[in-house]
Amino acid sequence: MSDRHFNSFSDFWPFYLGEHSKPATRLLHCAGTLAAIAIVIALVVIGKWWLFPLALVPGYAFAWRPIFL
Repeated sequence: MSDRHFNSFSDFWPFYLGEHSKPATRLLHCAGTLAAIAIVIALVVIGKWWLFPLALVPGYAFAWRPIFL
């Protein structure tokens, strides 16, 4: 992860695109997002909606995985 500080969105955007240029990174972000959505849906269906913060775990785990490669 970078320690960069951005003063505007226009400064941040090229950095963001560079960080998400690899297909594996995009795939992991997609997998994490889909897993989080599936968990939220499952928790609502089984009536345990109050556990919804657990959906953040796989969402962030998949998204942050490339940092540790």
